Amino acid sequence: MIAEVEMLWNMYYDDDNAKATDPRRDSFEEFAGYLADAVIMYQNEPTDIGGQLPGHKNDHLVVARMVAGESSVTPDAVNDGENGHGEVCLMQLWGNALAGYSPDKVLHNPRLCLLLGTRWIASQIPKCKQQGAGIFGDEFEWEDSDWTGPLSVYAGGPKAIKKNGTCSNFTKMRERVDSVRMFRTRIDYEMDFREE
Repeated sequence: MIAEVEMLWNMYYDDDNAKATDPRRDSFEEFAGYLADAVIMYQNEPTDIGGQLPGHKNDHLVVARMVAGESSVTPDAVNDGENGHGEVCLMQLWGNALAGYSPDKVLHNPRLCLLLGTRWIASQIPKCKQQGAGIFGDEFEWEDSDWTGPLSVYAGGPKAIKKNGTCSNFTKMRERVDSVRMFRTRIDYEMDFREE
């Protein structure tokens, strides 16, 4: 899991023509370890506010892709611009997602940031249950596309839940989910290549 998260972030940087010497790459392994711990925790147990990761093979890649999209894997990222809410850290958390912690505390603690961000993503899953997400019985198998609703609520908050109770599917989140599929293919190819 750690190796795959690192690979996704390196591919993301490479695709953006970031330098191989970009100092942010030096922390990828450390942050990937924190991310893997949080994903495993919320795959095995529900969060204290409801919701649980589905235990899908790409859970960690979805969270890693959110980190890349939200902060470009920059731990001290702060969005206090005109359209910002003061979102902080690798996962650009604010409001209820901070779980009562101060933004400054979360900003300076990447492990806590990734734990809270993964918790917040997991907690959005039941909100989209009516679309099939969150039903883990024999009749339902989680698909990558099932992430679009919960990620839209993660990004948009309550306004991403429609009046009829279904979740929005923001174009940006659909694109992120599509990119997770693409990264999964590339990572599998790279892993197979390394084993030869």
